[in-house]
Amino acid sequence: MPPLGESLENEAEIVSFPTSLSEGEKKAARAGQAGAIKNGHKPDLEVDGEADLLRLYMRDIGRVHHLTLDEETDVIAIIQSSRSAVLSEALRAPGAVDLLLSWKDGYLQGTMPLRDIIEVVGSYEEHRARVADEVEAEAGNASIGRLPIREAALRPGLLAAFDRIEAMRVDAASGRAAGWSTHHHETARIAEGLHLIKLRQTDLQEFVLSVRRDLHSAEGKLLRHAQSLVGSRERAVSLITSASDADELAMQLGDEICRDAGVWAVLETIRGIERKSGLRLDELRRVSASLRASIKAYEGACKRLFCAHAGFVTSIARRFESSGAALVDLIQTGNLGLLRAVEKFEPGRSRFATYAEFWIRQFIAESIPDEVNTVHIASSVADLSRRIARAQEVSLALHMKELTFTELSEMLGESVDRIRGCMFTSGRAVSLDQPVGQADGEDGETPLKDVIADDEDRSPYEITLQSEMSRTFRKLLARLPEQESRVVALRFGLESGIELSPDEAARAIGISRDKLLRIEQSALRALRSPVRSPEVWSYSRQFS
Repeated sequence: MPPLGESLENEAEIVSFPTSLSEGEKKAARAGQAGAIKNGHKPDLEVDGEADLLRLYMRDIGRVHHLTLDEETDVIAIIQSSRSAVLSEALRAPGAVDLLLSWKDGYLQGTMPLRDIIEVVGSYEEHRARVADEVEAEAGNASIGRLPIREAALRPGLLAAFDRIEAMRVDAASGRAAGWSTHHHETARIAEGLHLIKLRQTDLQEFVLSVRRDLHSAEGKLLRHAQSLVGSRERAVSLITSASDADELAMQLGDEICRDAGVWAVLETIRGIERKSGLRLDELRRVSASLRASIKAYEGACKRLFCAHAGFVTSIARRFESSGAALVDLIQTGNLGLLRAVEKFEPGRSRFATYAEFWIRQFIAESIPDEVNTVHIASSVADLSRRIARAQEVSLALHMKELTFTELSEMLGESVDRIRGCMFTSGRAVSLDQPVGQADGEDGETPLKDVIADDEDRSPYEITLQSEMSRTFRKLLARLPEQESRVVALRFGLESGIELSPDEAARAIGISRDKLLRIEQSALRALRSPVRSPEVWSYSRQFS
């Protein structure tokens, strides 16, 4: 049995997009469409393209029954009761209660924050406050924030609830009460009032289900060992399943069978499972079966509520189409927000549609920067970018002009440097492989990188001119005396590409610095002479 909520997300596949179709399915679909066209009917589905997937999705959710107000109230009541039943059944196992109390130790030791145990954000108003705190933190504003204040306010109640559960657990373990069943209902009530987060609830139910799986595996091993000793599979199954605990099971199998090494090892494993769960075998089987039934009822009601509002997600996602993200991605992200609303909704807070709208919009708005931008942008920067864009739209509509950085700073209450940096950072990245048009004489499209000039690259004309000038200067240097030619080559890096200073060139040749400068001046005068070097004179006139 998958954890609570995990299969709920799997059930959402009923209204999710098909990722791909096999060739056989595509061929069959095209054949069906061809037959429909031949009979005069217009096909309602094609098998290629995002628009076809969206059309298929809209067709599927259009077939889902929409709940009336009374039906919605009944479904929500089932969700609430089955959610409470799941927690109550999980806490029937004392081992699950011990796991619950271990979170208190982790919290006191600082290894488990409060928000990893209970729902610190209990409503969407507090969720807005958390988002505002994160924006302030990313902006570098030093403030206490609302979330830490709420955590401090919840701490005494959390510790008091844990202390009450721990006292009942000690009382049951000491034998002063008739077992854990005496305190079970009170513990479940206290734990439900804690508003454990989804992960912690999943840990509790998974503890019971994992112990039941271990017992099932041990029973299978015991059956394989005992079958040959008992002589009949049916009799071995009857002995194993009818025993209420490990001691009774050993008694029913008999001393002769229990002397077998394999049977004895499995019996010890079963005793360890009883100690871990705190339940006898018959109790563990009964609790796990009841827990699975509660999980199934919860997930069935959640699936019904989710599917009934899937069209609502599409209507909200269409409002964000101008953001640049694909509508398919917006709808899928909105579905995650709807799942969150289904999990967290409590009756009496508002209409479910009103509550779900916030979470759907919140998930979609937070996902847009990651969907649109190649590089992740902080939520504070993305929020300021939206405010800037809105201010520019209002200015263009009212005054037919764009606002300057100074005007935006005064209007939004942000510094000019922050607004300038935000507008620079929020620019959309474009892939160099993005196609921009049909390639000449070829199939396909031309990538963007093939039509962008490289500022650092030289044109063919410059390369040809540079090559011609190099050959010309080599001829001119050959006309000069050997010493002058070497001085010019060292000083201007004509051979190695590294220009040497007068001192370095003088040391390389073995003459004084003053003499090198006199030789250099003489060589340059000869090269600049229009009579002795007409080629240089023509180049100088061309680039002057």
